Parts: sequence; structure tokens; C-alpha cells
Amino acid sequence: MHKRYTTLLILLSLSFSSFSQSYDPIERVKQDMVDASNQLMSVLYSEQLEKLKHSFDDDERQVWNNLPTHSFLRKGLPLGELNPAQKMALHKLLQTALSEQGYLKVQNIIEQDQNRREEVFEEFGFETNMTMYGHDYYYLTLFGEPSMTSAWGWRFEGHHISLHFTVAPEGISVTPMFVGVDPREITEGPYAGYGFMHTEANVAWELINSFNEQQASQALMEGKMPDDILTREGNEPHTQKATGLEVADMTEKQRADVMALVRAWVYNLVYPLAQQEMDKIEKAGIDKLHFAWSGEKGLHEARYYRIQGPACIIEYDNRSYEYWHIHSLWRNLSEDYGKNVVVGK
Repeated sequence: MHKRYTTLLILLSLSFSSFSQSYDPIERVKQDMVDASNQLMSVLYSEQLEKLKHSFDDDERQVWNNLPTHSFLRKGLPLGELNPAQKMALHKLLQTALSEQGYLKVQNIIEQDQNRREEVFEEFGFETNMTMYGHDYYYLTLFGEPSMTSAWGWRFEGHHISLHFTVAPEGISVTPMFVGVDPREITEGPYAGYGFMHTEANVAWELINSFNEQQASQALMEGKMPDDILTREGNEPHTQKATGLEVADMTEKQRADVMALVRAWVYNLVYPLAQQEMDKIEKAGIDKLHFAWSGEKGLHEARYYRIQGPACIIEYDNRSYEYWHIHSLWRNLSEDYGKNVVVGK
């Protein structure tokens, strides 16, 4: 009897070991993305598919933009042309990439944009180009054919949102990622008190105000505060060399604050993707991250800051110096748009 139990335990151990070695959570995410994309396409009409699908080599695959539709015309299938069943299928695709934190953040951004549409419509009293805000004007675009064996990608984009995922046999690329909101706090009406992107705003405020004189002088950027995100093409002067205060010169509490800010972006992703990206940042060296900022020190005052290291650039800006209007961007310039996973492209 004892020998039989021993044999059973050995077999179970070998089976678990084999499963552990063969199971790859990134492969699971890729399969989920393929399945969700195919399910969505199966419920679309031919005219909708024509808007949705584009070549993997289309130049627009490597374009990001956060402007509303009246300021930037983008390729893709807008939410406004989907019926409820089709919208549900699209949201299933979003959920393959976004964590609960990230998914709710995206939904809150869209809801705030819908509020903007209603405010503008009320002001004009009729439909104009300036009312092109809200749910209807967020676009999904597929580049290439969803597959586990060849490269393809997808983008979800509209005002204050730009999400890019490139999927290939070699892995998944998750940047650029833009998220923003206006306003970041609701101050009146039934939703007074609702707020968004608290960590990104408030932890940075605490960090900036914790610096001693020497740290502050290293972290403070020269010149006037930027009025928007700086990393557009990815070859701007600041991308060539990180500036600011190194994490190596921070206290333990300050280091923890920097990492909380990094996670505010990275953890917008489902766990396997988030862990993949955190591993890259940690492997490149937490101590090599730099924190640079410009603007004011007050909680309700405008500021810009940047966290930059070998494996990431994260920017936060109060657009046009308005503290309630947030623009933020996460890039990995060596991997954006699948540079790390698409062979020969």
C-alpha cells in the first residue's frame, strides 16, 4: 500500500512539473486575443469588417494619437456603428489585455468624454464637428490576421486613449499606451466627488514634496513646464539621455513612490503582461530610473513629470497647465509597435 502511494505521488509530481514547464501565461493571453478577435469578426457585417481590418504593414499601425475625432481622423471601426452584441464582443477583446484596474480606467475615460459631448451639444444645441466626443468615437483597428503563428496587432483609440498591442510568435508588445482624462475630479451634480488617476497625480505630488534641497535641484527640469506630452516620434532630445534625480539617490520611501507610479501604468495590463513588463524594468535596473519634473508643488496645481530608464519612459502632464486635465504616456522605445517581437519588420 505504501509503495502504491509513493508511486502515485511521483506520477503526480511529474505531471505537475510537466504542466508547469509547458504552461506559458503569455501564450494564454495571445490565444485569448486571437479567440476574442475572431469572435468579434464573426458577428460583424462585411462593411464593418472593411473598416476594422487593415494590413499589418499599414503605416497607421505605428501611429498613436490622443486627439478627438474632429481633430484627427483615424482608421478603424467606431463604437458608434456597433450593435449591443458587437459591442460586447469588442469589450471581450479589451478584457484580454486590460486588468480590472485598466479596464475600469478606460471606461471612466470614455464616460468622461461622453459627458464632454453632452456639455458641448448643450452649448451648440445641434450636431457639429465639435460634438464628436463620447462613446461613439472610439475606434478599434486590426492590423493583419489574428493568428498564433504570424504577426498581427490591434489598436483601441479615441480621445484620451491610445492602446497598442502587437502579437507575434515571439511575444506581445504593449506600448505605446496613452491614457488621459478631463476633468480628473467631478465637483458638482450627482457624481460630485468622483475622481480618476489619483495615484498618478497624488503620489507624484507626495514624492516631489518629499525631496530635500539637493534632490529637488537634481529633479527639477530647466525652463518652462511643458504644456503636453513630449515623446511624440520617439527621437526627441530627452529620449537620448535620461535626466533628473536617479532612484539610486532616493530614500526607501521615495523609491517605493516611484515604483507605485510605474505600476499605475504597467498594472493597467492583465497580470501576465504586467509581470512581463515589470520584469523588464527591474532587470534593466530600478536604480537607473530617473525622475524629472516641472511646474508647481501644490496638490491642485499643474505639473509635468517623467520617469525614464533603459526600459521605459512614462510621462504625466497637466495639459495646457490645467491641473484637472491629465495626459499621460508610457513608451518602451526599443519595443514600441512590436519592435522586439516582429522578426524582419
